[in-house]
Amino acid sequence: RVFANRTWMHHFGEPLVETPSDFGLQVERPVDLDLLDFLADRLIRGGWKLKPLHRLIVSSRTWKRASLVPEMNPFAEQLATDPTNRYLWRANRRRLDLESLRDTLLSVSGQLDLTMFGRPTSITSPENHRRTIYAIVERQNIPDVVRNFDFASPDCSIARRQITTVPQQALFMLNSDFVTRSAQALASRSESKDPAMVTRINRIYRLALRRDPTSEEQDLGAAFVTARGWDQYAQVLLMTNEMMFVD
Repeated sequence: RVFANRTWMHHFGEPLVETPSDFGLQVERPVDLDLLDFLADRLIRGGWKLKPLHRLIVSSRTWKRASLVPEMNPFAEQLATDPTNRYLWRANRRRLDLESLRDTLLSVSGQLDLTMFGRPTSITSPENHRRTIYAIVERQNIPDVVRNFDFASPDCSIARRQITTVPQQALFMLNSDFVTRSAQALASRSESKDPAMVTRINRIYRLALRRDPTSEEQDLGAAFVTARGWDQYAQVLLMTNEMMFVD
């Protein structure tokens, strides 16, 4: 049950059991106990292999649901009945964790190094373009960016990360050299043979947000680029909630 619960939490942001490290009799009984038992049974029957369990979850209708609630029945009624989403009728809106955020910025800017294995590298090194999972963790020297984005303490077992919203996170996205370099790389990547500004705005939206901009967003983008340039415009897109949250 513990492994099934943590696998579920990895994909949905919220666990089936609110106390992932405590399955004792004193904790609140989960609403979806049958679902938890089903996942645990599949894990055991699958030889304790987690990959089939991940595949089962991400191919389910529940995982494919969006967090946005249409303003119509029966969704409005469901929101009033179950505002905390205990019955999984929609997805839970989640902010990217530090590893996912850093990897996303490297990916959309065309800098991500997918090389596997090898020795770890400092997360603050300008030359480090590898996935964040390969960043070295020094218990006595944790970088500020790691602390600011709720990284799990390496000194003890952490069943569930704390999620905070603090000014340092916004200041990092505004002022850090890493985000600035990512924005510059994204702006350069959006260049094309077509000199039209709207063409480049469309391309940078597809690279960063994987969609086309609306006509209003095109107008706002053109006005911003004229005033501040492409590098800062790319940085604005990297700072949007659409980039930093999973809906």
